[in-house]
Amino acid sequence: MKKNIIWDTEVSRIVHDTKNNILIKTLKRKGISDAWFDAYKRLQDKTPHVVKIIDKIDENTYTMEYVDNIVIDLYKLLEPHMVKTLNKTDYIRLFKCINNTWISAMELSNELVDNRFFVHQDAHLKNIAVIKNKNGLNFKFLDADSWYIANGYHGVEAFYTSQLKIVLSMQRVLT
Repeated sequence: MKKNIIWDTEVSRIVHDTKNNILIKTLKRKGISDAWFDAYKRLQDKTPHVVKIIDKIDENTYTMEYVDNIVIDLYKLLEPHMVKTLNKTDYIRLFKCINNTWISAMELSNELVDNRFFVHQDAHLKNIAVIKNKNGLNFKFLDADSWYIANGYHGVEAFYTSQLKIVLSMQRVLT
């Protein structure tokens, strides 16, 4: 079985299992709880805009889908010299990705007890993949393990900061 390391930092390691065309992610600083795994599986059932996880291998390792045709991350695409590549349809798909994912997480949070919410603790533009396919550009949240069950509502600043950056980019390009 051929495996290629595609990411290796002090936080995590991602290996591409080319035979099965899946990714194997090992977390080096934190574990994977059954509650997180179950919550994320429910999130991915609610929205197509997040990377799909497949199996939990052990307390630090899980498998996920290999996303074909990632061309760049959203942060790099929104840089001034790149942003002209986006058109109206791309921006609408991007807003749909972010808002649908956020709404799906809020719906999932409503199923949790007390003041618990399922939130993304690292929701910045670098964690949104830009994917090219026959219909143009599509977008997907990566970094599944950055989602977590929080006691209280967190993450709203990152959500709105991302939205503001996208809106300002769209205003520059489409006016």
